Amino acid sequence: MALAPLPLRHQIGPGFALLLVLPVLLIWTGRVYGPWPVVCACAAAVSLFRKPLCVLAKRAKRWFRKS
Repeated sequence: MALAPLPLRHQIGPGFALLLVLPVLLIWTGRVYGPWPVVCACAAAVSLFRKPLCVLAKRAKRWFRKS
């Protein structure tokens, strides 16, 4: 939640780090609490990373077009 008020260009770095840690957290949550909290966490993650992932996809698209 601390990243939300920041401009999008400042959210990409920490958001990428959170994206890398997310699978570990989801697996741990699934083992401890079961599948339903993981489903809820996945929905929250998709909502949380919607804009940063779109920005990364657009940048990757531009990079591949230049290559």
